[in-house]
Amino acid sequence: MRLSKGEQRALEEIEERLAFEDPDLDALLARTYQGESPPPKEWRGPRTVPGYVWRVTVLIGVCVFLIVVGLLLTTPG
Repeated sequence: MRLSKGEQRALEEIEERLAFEDPDLDALLARTYQGESPPPKEWRGPRTVPGYVWRVTVLIGVCVFLIVVGLLLTTPG
């Protein structure tokens, strides 16, 4: 999606202000565009399991445990 002329001008002004106010940050951000290639698309960072998956797994485990305990207590034996 292309920017309008006004939006492009505003973006350029923001970039110029950034370069003036914080040259270190500007250099850091500009470095990724001037010679460094981005990581390949198939790279997605470290493979971690989100917290909600762990919570659901623990919840299912607790439910199964309670069902087994309930069955053991109610069966004559």
